[in-house]
Amino acid sequence: FAAIARIRQLAQVHRGASRIVQARAEKPLEIMFVRPFFERGSIRQRAPCPGWRLLWKPPVPGGRRFRPGAAGPARALLAAGHSVAAMSRSAGSDKVIRHMGVEPVRCDMESVSAEDIGSADVVIHCAAFVDVWGPRDAWYRGNVLGTRAVLRAAEKAGVSRFIHIGTEAGIVHGQHIHGADETYPLAPDSPYPYCATKAQAEQLVLAANHSPAFTTLVLRPRFIWGP
Repeated sequence: FAAIARIRQLAQVHRGASRIVQARAEKPLEIMFVRPFFERGSIRQRAPCPGWRLLWKPPVPGGRRFRPGAAGPARALLAAGHSVAAMSRSAGSDKVIRHMGVEPVRCDMESVSAEDIGSADVVIHCAAFVDVWGPRDAWYRGNVLGTRAVLRAAEKAGVSRFIHIGTEAGIVHGQHIHGADETYPLAPDSPYPYCATKAQAEQLVLAANHSPAFTTLVLRPRFIWGP
């Protein structure tokens, strides 16, 4: 019962990005989700060595972890009158995305450009390499270089708000953690590659918040509490 309650709670708090967008919106917006969360996996890359297949798996509901539905945030934004686009990697995903009223955009973390972002007002960046094993540079390529590419594309496209989905893992380097809040220091030098690269990605996002015309922020869904 505790596990079921926790899953339901996560299904609610992971909608934080769409709530922030709606709370700040005074007119219908164009929203771009950087992650094809309508298909299993997310982004495939060429394997760095034989036998490897790199996948960025969904860190929000709808992937293999949480069943309540990754499409929840998109549906909420559509219901509020916003237009929504989402990264897509296959014809099957295109079909599912269009069926929901969302525009599929064929791109990936390596090739994403300002043209892919288009006229979006807001980018919600949910992509990450989260596997527990793999070549060490896989986390850096997916979480750091990928985030940097999306940031640059978004700013070049004239996006006004960039929402990055982070994780509490970004503060972990093997220590006991008690009473941590958003002021707790990141661990970019963590011995754990996922933790280190997610911390480095957050640093990139926050450092890009240098202009009133381009606001960036980080959400760590499992550390968001409230109704």
